[in-house]
Amino acid sequence: MDTDTRNPCVSRFMLLRQGPSCLVESITFIVVSALPVAAFAADECGADGAGQSTISCSAGPYASGIKYQVADGLTLILDDAGIIVGEGGVSLESDATSTGNLSIEARNFAPFVTTVDGTGLVAIKRGTGDVSVTVTGGSVAITGPTQSQAHAVFARNLGEGGASVEVAGGTLTTEGNSSFGAYARAESVNAGLASALMSGGSIETTGSTASSGVVAESARTGGGAVATMTGGSILLRGDNANGLEAIVSNGQSTADAITTFSGGKIEVQGNSNGVSARNSGTGSATIHITGGQIFADQGSAVRMAMINSNTVGTGNIVIDDGELVGVRTGVNAVKSGPGDMIVTLNGGSIRTTTTGGGTGITLRSDNQAGGHDGNLVININGGTLDTVGTSSTGVLALTGSRGSTFINMRGGAVTTEGRAAFGLSAQHG
Repeated sequence: MDTDTRNPCVSRFMLLRQGPSCLVESITFIVVSALPVAAFAADECGADGAGQSTISCSAGPYASGIKYQVADGLTLILDDAGIIVGEGGVSLESDATSTGNLSIEARNFAPFVTTVDGTGLVAIKRGTGDVSVTVTGGSVAITGPTQSQAHAVFARNLGEGGASVEVAGGTLTTEGNSSFGAYARAESVNAGLASALMSGGSIETTGSTASSGVVAESARTGGGAVATMTGGSILLRGDNANGLEAIVSNGQSTADAITTFSGGKIEVQGNSNGVSARNSGTGSATIHITGGQIFADQGSAVRMAMINSNTVGTGNIVIDDGELVGVRTGVNAVKSGPGDMIVTLNGGSIRTTTTGGGTGITLRSDNQAGGHDGNLVININGGTLDTVGTSSTGVLALTGSRGSTFINMRGGAVTTEGRAAFGLSAQHG
């Protein structure tokens, strides 16, 4: 995806803006782009002007897709049901000297399918400025199981700035492995935040592995990751994926991963998780659930991982409302390092349905470096937690030899059914 595929004419146009050395060739570009033909390979909706500009695409067929190589900032708007996008999808890219913001606003367009190119709605930013892709209508499908890492919506910042995606409507579908519905990835060494929001529409991924729904990832040492869902629906059919996830993936980062789920529905049918926050750096991880429904077939409804042995940040999961159903596990959280991890149930419901060995809440410390494990704390203040089957456990906290475990039950209800089942279990060492 991150290859330089710029059209030669676009490069010449950019050289003209930097100096006169390509004047004749650049004039050729201007003349050609003005002709009413469909053969030109880039700037299909009109030429990008100097500075920050806005272009709205008109109705019509774009057989080779819509592509722009941008020198400054550009907002590209799709807002006509007559816009028919071909195999190439929609893509914006800027070079390392560019300034300004890069964005796609996909409001209304004819459904399009890519089977070879693997490009949906993609914006890649270099230089300075932010990048964003917003979808409020239309349909994008990336078909074919061989289309690996082919995301339906993708905003990537390789320069200095943030990356964001927003899904407020429409339908997004992917079939390949490691192919997300909507993905914001910030690779800035400064304060570039990765942000992903879903408030409506639907996402479905069918790849056999690692094809998540909505993902925000901070991949350098920048400004962290925030993933939010307030409405809409996500369906995952493969393994090793997450419906809604915030990730800090750089081990040197001090930034935080924050996931918030307040409405909508997430269903995961394989060995995957519904809502997730993962921090590989030394910062904190937070999951806050205030509503909605999560159903996990083989994985966990809620998953948190803080896997850096030097992590001093706190892991914090708070459930105020909502329905969480996991066949085997409702909430599963694991940490390394000296930071504490806390799970608080204030309301809503957690339920497991397996006939044996299910756990409502599992909290585990695994510090392989041999330092202080930090404390594990589970607070049950309200809500309900139900498990069924032999050897099932309502609440389990398990730490190493250098940390402490606390289970505080001040309200709510914990129910277990089956032989050798436990309601509350705190284990040390």
